[in-house]
Amino acid sequence: MPNLDFITDRLATGGDLPAPIEGALRDLQAWQDLGITHVVDNRLEYSDAEFVAEWAPDITYLHNGVDDAGQQMPDEWFDQGVDFVLDALAQPDTRVLVHCHMGINRGPSLAYASLLALGTDPVEAIDMVRSARPIAGNELRRRRPRLAPPPAGHTPCSAPRRPTPAPGLASRALD
Repeated sequence: MPNLDFITDRLATGGDLPAPIEGALRDLQAWQDLGITHVVDNRLEYSDAEFVAEWAPDITYLHNGVDDAGQQMPDEWFDQGVDFVLDALAQPDTRVLVHCHMGINRGPSLAYASLLALGTDPVEAIDMVRSARPIAGNELRRRRPRLAPPPAGHTPCSAPRRPTPAPGLASRALD
């Protein structure tokens, strides 16, 4: 069974194809059997674009690679991925898989952003992602208890933003 979970009838998130060719071919066939017509691969570290083009040429593939280092994601990364998802879902009878390596951070994050772009309420969208894929965001939930309590008078809008990636990292992720 492939490493994916459907959030809606037409939007799924999950992890990548397994490394041995036999497993990759098996899971790729399962993607097709499940009706996956479009794939957004969010891994910077690897792309299955050539493999999918050779073995499943009917699947439209976007390599939207970005590093998974806990950084603030660039707007361009979200824009490119969400636009692809929305364009795909605007066509009838399409199903989209948004994935990363493990299906914990990048894939579910872009699936969440896609739900928001489709007009889903933010709380409902996060509940949908976590209900479909309970492992989604586990790294963040594991880290949260270690954080110090916020200082007195702190409000979410006054929270400092994390630093952006080093120059060149964001543009390299979009190549």
